[in-house]
Amino acid sequence: RQEAEKNPFLEIEEKNKISYEDISAQEEPISESYYYAENYRRTLPTDLSKNPEVELPINIVSVSPSLKQHLINQLKCTTDNPRILEIGETIIANIDQKGYLTAPVEELAQSLNVSPEDVEKVLEIIQKFDPPGVGARNPRECLLLQAKILFPEKTLLIKLLEEHYDDFLNKRKNKIAKDLNISIEEVEDLYDLIKENLN
Repeated sequence: RQEAEKNPFLEIEEKNKISYEDISAQEEPISESYYYAENYRRTLPTDLSKNPEVELPINIVSVSPSLKQHLINQLKCTTDNPRILEIGETIIANIDQKGYLTAPVEELAQSLNVSPEDVEKVLEIIQKFDPPGVGARNPRECLLLQAKILFPEKTLLIKLLEEHYDDFLNKRKNKIAKDLNISIEEVEDLYDLIKENLN
């Protein structure tokens, strides 16, 4: 704009009919905690969304899929087998917002008229999906799934969660060190690895 004021041969092409100042003036104040909400979504200011005269940038609204839809999308990219899709979608329907499977495998198998082994096989597929740890039946399995996906080379970490979970929960670090034949410092490193990287 400054250059255009100095140079009569320059023209400014206006692509939007509303300025950033106008947008800011019409937005309602949003509390800081809103930005940290679990299901945060960017939304349009109310007045702008109702005004048909306003030309909006294409990407002004960002909509994230739900966890279930995110998992179904991955399932459909993994297989086109109708039976696996049916079992997989039933499993996903029984995964809660935290990512845990809430129904027993036997109950799902009975409702689908398949064997529990068939359900387990499809569950194993889903448990490799993003986010790591999804489809777990308890916190131990959740941590173990994440460890196997994120740190497959960390055999001591996996062994700790597989064989010494109660000791891990109760912070029996000396016992863990003795059982795994490692130093206390190495046990502390495993705790730090879990704390900083696993959810």
